[in-house]
Parts: sequence; structure tokens; C-alpha cells
Amino acid sequence: MPILLPDGTLLRGPRVNIPETTGHIHEFPVDADNVNQWAETGWVDLRVSSMTRWIERINRIQRTTGDHGAKIGNGSDEALGDFARSFKPGEVVAFIFADEFDGARIK
Repeated sequence: MPILLPDGTLLRGPRVNIPETTGHIHEFPVDADNVNQWAETGWVDLRVSSMTRWIERINRIQRTTGDHGAKIGNGSDEALGDFARSFKPGEVVAFIFADEFDGARIK
């Protein structure tokens, strides 16, 4: 998985899945728009703009959950609770899906 550093340097291994190659197309123009799209789609983006968005997300989670925590997902998830002491990636992802994409899991 590529890692985009704050200075725009890209760290990557021998295989990159994004951008996705289809057919015989294996070359892509590397411009700001494509880099932003690829970073959004599946790279680890450590640029200031991405970190700012994560800070805003974490603040929103903390405001939403308050001191008592909040049930998210299908209701069987544990409360996010005191986010400063306990970070559960699955719960954060569920919160982002529900909050930013209006998604909810339906049984």
C-alpha cells in the first residue's frame, strides 16, 4: 500500500493496486488530480490536508459520543466511549460510514 508523505514523497513496494490497471493500460499521468484521487481511494495519506480531516473526524466522534459513549452500527458494537483511552478501528470505520456516507448496516 503506497504511503504519501507530507512533502509529497511516495513510498511504495513492488506492487500498487491503486491506480487500478485494466487491460493493457499500465501507465497513468501523475498529476495533482490523480494523486489526490488515488490517495483518497486507497493510499495512506499523511499530508496536512488529510491529517486535518482526521482531526476533524476524531473531534466529531468525541462530540457525538460525549462521556457516555454511543452505540454505532447494528447496536451490537461496543460504545466508542472515552476515545482518548480506547481506540477501536472497526468502530471508527463504522462511525465514518454512518456519519459521512449516511450508511447503516441493515440485517
